[in-house]
Amino acid sequence: MDVAQVEPVDLTVDFQRHTVLRRRAGRPCVVSPVGDRLRLLIGDRYVEVPTRIAAAVDVVRDRETLTPADLGLEMASNLVLARRLVREGLLEVRE
Repeated sequence: MDVAQVEPVDLTVDFQRHTVLRRRAGRPCVVSPVGDRLRLLIGDRYVEVPTRIAAAVDVVRDRETLTPADLGLEMASNLVLARRLVREGLLEVRE
């Protein structure tokens, strides 16, 4: 796969449980099972996550805006997933 051209992301943003995130415009989120993992196709790249967080992935895939608290995992896991999806270019912090 080609390297994605993604705008710089401010990874110093201090995510909180109620930080409002939104899907980046034009970024699809196609979910496919691969063994015991889920593969999220995000434009020209993919991210793999454990199937045990499928419900959280559904929230990300199905909503235009969300907060880490909406993901339904333990709060530390919500924040880790949200940060990763911002870093990978699927989500961005709504300003």
